[in-house]
Amino acid sequence: MNEDEEIDKMWNDIDNILKIPDNNEQQETCFIKIKKYLKLFLNTNKKLKNNKKN
Repeated sequence: MNEDEEIDKMWNDIDNILKIPDNNEQQETCFIKIKKYLKLFLNTNKKLKNNKKN
């Protein structure tokens, strides 16, 4: 899977996550997934910035 495909997949996942359900347990799962993706995004962003500096 190339980077563009991975980004598309992440967007689809995020899109699905943002369809937040009414059920509290499912909401909790959604929020955990959102946090995971934000963390992944931030880490990727830091790596990209570090690569540009080098």
